[in-house]
Amino acid sequence: MGLLSVGLFACDSSTEPTGSVTPPVHPAMEGSVGRKSLGVPHSGRPSGELPPDHPPIQPGARTSIPGGASSSGTTGGVSSARAAGGAVEAPPGTLGVERRLAAAGLVCKLPQGWLEEPPSNSMRLGQARLSRVATDAEDGEISISQAVGSVEANVNRWSEQFVEKPTPTLTDRKVGDIKIVLVEMEGTFTSGGPMMKAVGGPKPGTKLIGLIVIVPGSQQTFFFKAWGPKVTMEHWKPSFDELVSSFGKA
Repeated sequence: MGLLSVGLFACDSSTEPTGSVTPPVHPAMEGSVGRKSLGVPHSGRPSGELPPDHPPIQPGARTSIPGGASSSGTTGGVSSARAAGGAVEAPPGTLGVERRLAAAGLVCKLPQGWLEEPPSNSMRLGQARLSRVATDAEDGEISISQAVGSVEANVNRWSEQFVEKPTPTLTDRKVGDIKIVLVEMEGTFTSGGPMMKAVGGPKPGTKLIGLIVIVPGSQQTFFFKAWGPKVTMEHWKPSFDELVSSFGKA
């Protein structure tokens, strides 16, 4: 019987590593992350056991590799898979936001080119990044969440995150019996949400595109809130129509 290869990403393995068996290095980490963090015996620690302060590694998660390579490509001046700071992008949908939304009652498909990331806080069902156009200095960001409260109250809350308190443009949409309100506004952005200030201070020339989605029978409302440099957001605006057309009840 041949040796069993044991790796951190083999979820169905029932055999503990023994002796000097060395787990394979994940392709995204090979050459960039030392084997010490991947379960190779060191300092008397059993093989396959992460250091006590090491966060769990999830299959398909976006993995930052300082100084590592990044996949990239451009379409219409937009980097479709740029990894800022050497991060490796996960394939679309692999982090589970579509699954989490479905569990909450909303079926949808994230548009191609939206770079899904792990949620940065527990209030988000998911988040994604919109790669910047060549003339902009930053990417756009999308947060996906659920909340209570009226459409008006939440739109006003978004407006308060701009210095100018802009009057939003609202467009009503409907897919089946699902109601959607498309929200657009722009100005000097100061906050990404409660207790979160824009990194680097207020950001003039920011455009916000939001979708407020009301599913019949649901006790909560879904929010897709995206913001970033105006030119970048205008470039990605058609993808929001693509997202809306994918909505359905779970």
